[in-house]
Order: sequence, then structure tokens, then C-alpha cells
Amino acid sequence: MVQYFKNLLLWKKIVLVGVIPLLVISILVGVLSYRHTEQAVREAGKNSLADSVNRIDLSLTVRTRQLNSALQSIVASLPQGDGVSALFQTGAFQALLQPFQEIQSIAVLREEELVYASSPAGAIDTSRLPQLYAQARTDKTVYLGLTESLLVPDQPPVLLVLQKIQDDGLLLLELDPTAAGSTLLSKQRIFRHQTSLLVARDFQIIYSDNAVAPELIGLLQQAYKAGRRLMTVTYDGKDYDCYAQDNGLLGWVTLSLIQEEHLFPSSASLQRYIVVLVLVCVLAAWAFLMILSRIITGPLARLSDGMRQVQGENFHIHLQNDRADEIGELTDSFNFMVEQIRTLIDQVYQQELAQKSAELESLQAQINPHFLYNTLDSINWMLIDRGEMDISAIVVALGKLMQYSMDTSTSLVPLQEEYRNARDFLMVQKNRLEDQLEYELLLEPGLEDFRVPKLILQPLIENSIKYGIVRSGRQGKVTVDTIRQGDHICITIQDDGTGMDAPQLAACRRLLENDRDGQRSIGIRNVARRLQLHFDHRCGFSIDSAAGQGTTLRLVLPMIERE
Repeated sequence: MVQYFKNLLLWKKIVLVGVIPLLVISILVGVLSYRHTEQAVREAGKNSLADSVNRIDLSLTVRTRQLNSALQSIVASLPQGDGVSALFQTGAFQALLQPFQEIQSIAVLREEELVYASSPAGAIDTSRLPQLYAQARTDKTVYLGLTESLLVPDQPPVLLVLQKIQDDGLLLLELDPTAAGSTLLSKQRIFRHQTSLLVARDFQIIYSDNAVAPELIGLLQQAYKAGRRLMTVTYDGKDYDCYAQDNGLLGWVTLSLIQEEHLFPSSASLQRYIVVLVLVCVLAAWAFLMILSRIITGPLARLSDGMRQVQGENFHIHLQNDRADEIGELTDSFNFMVEQIRTLIDQVYQQELAQKSAELESLQAQINPHFLYNTLDSINWMLIDRGEMDISAIVVALGKLMQYSMDTSTSLVPLQEEYRNARDFLMVQKNRLEDQLEYELLLEPGLEDFRVPKLILQPLIENSIKYGIVRSGRQGKVTVDTIRQGDHICITIQDDGTGMDAPQLAACRRLLENDRDGQRSIGIRNVARRLQLHFDHRCGFSIDSAAGQGTTLRLVLPMIERE
């Protein structure tokens, strides 16, 4: 994916880099905005639902108190004997009961005798009277739930209202639940699909302005009994939000519920609006970035074409430029560069090349071993005069290194001279690496005069420092130890640097076999090749290493006393 992006043209990269983040941000902002709006609307809808129920409950309380007050006035005005019917026919009593359109029938009983009935009454079921007398109270109006009509048989269930008259009388009202509920609920609806109910404490429906499934009523009853007033239940795969409020005056419960999807009826249109808005923004950004990319890449394409012509040795090209921005500056620089190249080629290139060649030959003629020795000797005496003894020692060691490496008079040298050269080399490296490098040179007594090939220690020590100590980034130590093993000399060069893992170690061992598939540790390969040329198969060269544990090089050479 990364390589594919790298290979795209610049104008495509500009468009992708601009459009993709904008698309992601737009989608993210749209989704978050929609969710925030949806949550706010639903919370406001739930609060409105609760307000609706509170208003219904308040209306129910006010209506009940008005009816209670009217009934108390009637009870207080009823005569003890005859005249009850005449009293109800008076205009004052008619005006008192007229506001209550939900009153279906009204009756007055003395024990089991029906004294007055507003509707023609048939035979009264006297078996129900003892229970009604027991439930009625003198100081309080009692509202019962839905029950069969006592005064008008074969009618839908009614709401019974009882008011006891002294000790032997009973005032009985039968209310039409539909009229009562409609009066209370019809003006309190807020949402189109909202359903409001009046239920008794046992959740028997007194009135509902819409049909509600009994199973849903059962779920609401369970949630209500669990102490929840604002509840969410799931029925038939749909979520319903409901608010419940019990009325302390009647003992009834007011419920109002609505499907959650109806709390936010405009959600679908809002979603479409957000999608369209995101697409419009992305398309507008895409068009803008296309224009911008063409404005940027057009001059760059001309500049690239000009460079290709210069590569084809067309040095007379000149790009037209009418811009003052960075691309214009780049174009001006290109034109200036081409003009300068043309000037160099046409006027001074050959002369400058000849002059540089002469200067180089002169310098090469001056740089010879005697010149270097004399220069280093002069620098050394200047340092001694100034008291810079540490730097003087480094200069002396450097001079000895150069003298030792340039001396080609012999190929085999005493081991102690090879050790002396190794010490000079380590001293120079110690001055460069300071505390990062420690070293130790060990030579078994009696081996100083045995001959070894010249310059076999320095390349190996340099390899240990370069690939072991320096790469580790920490303090390390290089140890050179030479001991006698029978009629052979064993030289060990060991460091505690980074070491090599198994693949790297295998590659180095292939180098010892003249495998030329890599260039790392070329000094090791040269030393191994020289030893083979000197001693054929009488010598040995081995290497051992582990990652993080350093590297050990081991040379086994035959003992040669003189050349």
C-alpha cells in the first residue's frame, strides 16, 4: 500500500491526501452530530412525555376534587325522608352536576331501597349492596374500578363512585369510563403516535385512547412494580418508552407510552440530509483539490520535461515563467542553472579541467613518505615545545604506523614488532574513542622473536573495534593474547562488542573460504588469504561469535625463528 502510494503521481497524492481525511472527518462529524441530535431529541421527548403524564394526573386530581365537592354538597342537602327526587329536579342540583358529562347514572339508596335513580332502573342486585356499603365512607368519596352497572343492566362496565349518607344511606354514581378518560386525555397528547392510559392499581385498564396489547401492559406492570417510573420495555422487537404517575387521590395510575422510533420521527430525513451534506462537501473538496493540484503540478511537469531535455544534453532550453511563488523561483533557478552549465561547457570547462589535473599531479608528487615523516616530525617538536605531550605521543604513534606499513623490505617480521605496531594503532584508536575503548596486549615470554606475516594484527583489531566496540555504543575491550601450542603459535583477538547472530557468522565464515558474495569484514578475508599464501595448509584461521557476546578470532601459525 505504501509503495503504491509512492508510485502515484503528485496530483493524485494531493487529491487523496486532501479528500480521504476530509471524507473521514465529515463522516465522523456527521455521525457524532446525528447521534448527539438524536440523543437530545429523545431526551426532550421523554421529558415531554413525563410532562404530559403530569398534566393528565393534575387534571385528574382537579376533576376528582371538583366532583367530590359536588357530591359533598349533594349529601349535605339530601332530606331524611321523601323529597329526594324533587330535590334532584331543581335547577341548583342540575347546575351542580352539569359540568360532569361523564356521569352516566346517579342513585340514592336507603339500606336496600332505591330512593332515587336518574335513569330508569330495573331490579337491583341486592347481593352487591352489603359490599358497597362496606366500601363507602361518609367523610370521603370512594372510587372503584370498572364493574358491571348496578342501575342499567346489560351495559358496558362503568366506574362506580360511592358516598355514604349518614348511617343507612348511600349515594351512588356510575361514570362512563370513555367519557371520563376522553375528557382527561384528549387535550394532553404531544406526539402523533403517543398512547395514554388510565389504569387501576392492578393495571386494569380504565381508559385508553389507543389499543394496547395485553402483553405490553404486562411488561409495563412488571417495570412499574419494580419501582420504575420512566421505563423502557421491548415488545415484539420494538422499544417503547413509558412514563407512569400514580394518583394518590384515586389510587389510579396514569401511563403514557410511545415507540422510541416515534420520539424522533424526522431521523430518516436528518440522516439523508447529513449524507447529502457529506457528499457535497467531499465532491466540492475533490473539485477544489483537482484544480489546486493541476495549478501546482502543471509547472512542475514543464520543469520535469525541461530537466529531461537537459539530461539529453540540450543546454539551450529556457522555460517561460510568469509565476512569483516557490515554483516560479524554482523555474528561475532551473533557467539560471542551465545557463551556467552552458557557460561552463562553452568557455571554461576544458581549461578548468586541465588546471585541476595539473594541481592534482603536483600534490601527488609532493606527498611521499619522506615528506609525511618530516611533516609529522615537525608537528611533534612543535607539540613538545608547547607541552602537549599526549598529542605528541599520538603523532609519534601515527608516524610509526605509517613507517611500519610503508616498509616493504620484508614480508615476515618478529612478533614483538607486530605487537608494537598493534599497540601504536590501539593508542591512536584510544585517543579517538576515549573511554569507549579499553585494550590489553598479552604475549607469552619467549615468543617475541618468532616471525609472523607483517600487518596481520592491525586489520583484525580494526575489525573488532569497527564492528564490535563502536557499533555497541558502550565501553568495550579488545584483548590480543599469544601463547605457544606445541610447535605452533596461537594468536587470539577477542572483543566484547555487539557480536554476530548465526546468519552473520555464517557469512563471515564463507568469506574465509574466498566466498566473494559480500564485502563486510574484508580485512578478515585478506588476512586469511595472506596466511594461506605464506603457510599453505600449515596455518589455521577460525572465528566464533554470538549476538551481544562479542567476537573471537583465532590464528594458529607455525613457529618460524628466522626468515
